[in-house]
Amino acid sequence: MARLLLAAFIRRLHAARLPRFAGRRAFDCSHGFSRRRRRCMAQTRIFGYDLVRAVAMFFVVAVHCRVVVDTGTTVGLLWFIACGTVFLSGNALFFIMSGKFNLRERDGEGALKGFYRSKARNILVPVLVYFAIRSVFDLRGDLQSVGQVASYFVHGTLSDFAGTEYWFVFTLCGFLLVAPFLARMFAHMPDSEAKAFIGIGIGFNAVLTVLDNMGIGFSWSYLFSGFAFAFCLGVLIDRFGGNSRVRKALKLLALVCFFVNVAVQYAGFSTYAVEVSPLYTVMAVGIYVALLDLGEKIPRFRLVSFVAKHSFGIYLCHMMVLYAIQPFFMFDQGISTIAVHGLFAVVVFAASTVLAWLIDSTAVKGAKALFDAVANRIAPNKAA
Repeated sequence: MARLLLAAFIRRLHAARLPRFAGRRAFDCSHGFSRRRRRCMAQTRIFGYDLVRAVAMFFVVAVHCRVVVDTGTTVGLLWFIACGTVFLSGNALFFIMSGKFNLRERDGEGALKGFYRSKARNILVPVLVYFAIRSVFDLRGDLQSVGQVASYFVHGTLSDFAGTEYWFVFTLCGFLLVAPFLARMFAHMPDSEAKAFIGIGIGFNAVLTVLDNMGIGFSWSYLFSGFAFAFCLGVLIDRFGGNSRVRKALKLLALVCFFVNVAVQYAGFSTYAVEVSPLYTVMAVGIYVALLDLGEKIPRFRLVSFVAKHSFGIYLCHMMVLYAIQPFFMFDQGISTIAVHGLFAVVVFAASTVLAWLIDSTAVKGAKALFDAVANRIAPNKAA
């Protein structure tokens, strides 16, 4: 009897201590693969992507705020080129992120319909709302009638807005149309073919960049040229960039590519330097990896996640904010305009975040509710 009581006591003691031990083990990411740890790691990875979105969005705002920089001085010109080289990586970062999350193979009945419906709701609907607001904003000095706004909106949506900062939307939507089919291609692509795909893309863009800057015509085309290549890299970085040595190498190469790219542009060879140049692409991939790694090491700041949540809205409204307050920052010349640029970027970014939150919480939210009501009536969503 005594032995049975002692054995029961030991089992209860062990059971009482186990949760505390398991909790510490789950929290310490160097032991085991408990459910809590997987949840912890998932949250960390998600925050890393939030960090990429937030930083990339600030880059996009900051590069447009360069209009206040005086490039008449050597320092001002170098700053204009250097910060532009870094900040314009925001374009590639967003395409990489889009590829990461949209080039995932989806199976099951209704998966394709569910994909397009989701993109229409979360991309097209907000775009149309912001395009309508932008139409009113652009006509604010000569607003005559609703028909005038409607005509401006239709022409802008079909074509004219593609010549503004909204070019990204027009390009992205084209990629999203074929994303489900590309996703299946990449999901079943062997590593050897994936490496060849990366090599061909880098090689083609290198030839295009070099020859064009040499003044030599090059009219050959490639299906995945331009930012389509960055879009596809989004799904390939995870495949080949998981090794710590590879990630360290990418970060180092990003730094090297930055300095070389700035020097090349300063020398006058700027064509494609911040679009398809391999220097630009490798730098953007290195920044992407560095931000993801940083997201695993720093605390989860709510402000970063808030900005990430509204990053699309910030992108769609920030130029309206910039145009509205730019006159208040065009008051200086010389090297001091570099400091003005920093202040201008912070103010535009903060104001755009607030404005995006307001629009997303009202007009966009209402438009999405209307879309859901109409879509559910026409074709109920049965996809998981």
